[in-house]
Amino acid sequence: MKTGRLTILLCAAILMLTLPAWADPISFNFNSFNNSSGASTATFTAGPYTLVVTGYSWDPNTQQLSTTPLYYKTLGGDETGLGLANFSDQEIGVNQFIQLDLGTMQFHLVGVIGSIQANEGWKIWGSQSAGCWSGNNCALNTVTGTATSVDFTPWNGDRYINIGASAGNVLLNTMTADNPVPEPSTIVLLLTGLAGMSTIIKKKIF
Repeated sequence: MKTGRLTILLCAAILMLTLPAWADPISFNFNSFNNSSGASTATFTAGPYTLVVTGYSWDPNTQQLSTTPLYYKTLGGDETGLGLANFSDQEIGVNQFIQLDLGTMQFHLVGVIGSIQANEGWKIWGSQSAGCWSGNNCALNTVTGTATSVDFTPWNGDRYINIGASAGNVLLNTMTADNPVPEPSTIVLLLTGLAGMSTIIKKKIF
């Protein structure tokens, strides 16, 4: 009887050890973008995950949306990050935005918005369709703010996250995602614990 209890406790301890052993968060490195390419769309990878980024500009006079070349700015500090090439500061202006295509990568994201000076701020909205301007009906859950670190949880489930400026101009410094893939050691521990508990339960039943 005591042996059975000790075995159950051991298996439970093994299962508990698997909880914190998930893989570390992953960060997308935007500085790999080649400014001389003139590309308006770029693909960034981190581990097994892919993030497709596209630049857009909105013309309030013609009510037309057009793709815009991306630009990686490297002036140091918060003046470093992904912006747009056809703006005076190579940043994301009020009538521009950067679209993040998450594809099937639907889990916790945290971004750092840079170059927020006095009287400047960001505007973020989600969408299920590409090329969605914030003033159109396709925009979901539009939020404005000035905080440097942004938790993208409110847009979980949206295929696209769109980042623009509510005033002035901003940059997308970094994007980090929780990595839901467990490390190999975690899988071994989990399977060992489950197998042990399954054996004990079978013995008690039969």
